[in-house]
Amino acid sequence: MKILVVDDDPNILQLVNIQLSQAGYTVLKAADGLEALALMEEDIPDLAVVDVMMPKMDGYTLTRELRALADIPVLLLTAKGELEDKEKGFLAGADDYVVKPFEPKELLFRVNAILRR
Repeated sequence: MKILVVDDDPNILQLVNIQLSQAGYTVLKAADGLEALALMEEDIPDLAVVDVMMPKMDGYTLTRELRALADIPVLLLTAKGELEDKEKGFLAGADDYVVKPFEPKELLFRVNAILRR
């Protein structure tokens, strides 16, 4: 299964890549929303893990775009943990929401749970 990971922080991108790769997933990486949409033209992933605060296009907008393109599940990954931020994420079409800093294993549990549905 393929997972698209979109985050402008190279350290988070690498951490998530390592966790998901070790769990047997193929990881497509993008540093921002525009790069993610370009990747989607070539390859449709089974799930996307998307940071909320990114340059060029925020994660809420990207989530709406991804859902319009392929209706894939989206897990938002963000430092914004307020209830209003979570509501905005779910209204944009997210399937789950993980607040940074996060436990890498918890992210993996949530990805597995979403993909089981």
